Amino acid sequence: MKKTSKEKIILTAKNVLFELYNFTGGITQCFSNHSNQKAVGNFINYEKWKKDKGYDLLEKFRYLVRKGYIEKYLSAKGETEFKLTEKGIKKVLLDLPELENVKRETWDKKWRIVVFDVSEKCRKERDYLRALLKHWKFLQLQKSVYVYPFDCLEYINRAKASLNVSPSVQYILADRIESEVDIINYFLDEKILKRADFKQI
Repeated sequence: MKKTSKEKIILTAKNVLFELYNFTGGITQCFSNHSNQKAVGNFINYEKWKKDKGYDLLEKFRYLVRKGYIEKYLSAKGETEFKLTEKGIKKVLLDLPELENVKRETWDKKWRIVVFDVSEKCRKERDYLRALLKHWKFLQLQKSVYVYPFDCLEYINRAKASLNVSPSVQYILADRIESEVDIINYFLDEKILKRADFKQI
């Protein structure tokens, strides 16, 4: 019973973290002029938050502080405020839905390729995008080129919009990739593709 109770607390805290992320305006606001700060994004006044939500989440906030996902501050008026950390933002991004629900019963034999050229001044956004693609089990072909066998345009659009890097990311649909045997084997090992997908190849 204790284990179940603890899992419920963590899950609730995760939901709070997602709400904090959305409240601060997403990645676009979180990375503005904060390259040398551990805590990033906009401040959240706890009393205003509680009044808006209609319930007390202080214990969940304290849990998130202990995990390093947010930091606590006191305003000039002596009010409690919280701020997302870079660790908290990364946690939110890596907890985006898995790509399992985009799989189809039969692979259409096409490759989805994500290519990006994000400038060095947006290095953090670029690193988070790369982490997301790896988390979703994309295969890295080159430093900024990743491939996946199933349609995932919606997920890529959401990711690049959240990171504010849309102009620097391209989603390509390809019929064939040279020397794709190794690519196929990778997705077979990851159980994303199935042997049955190649019976007619």
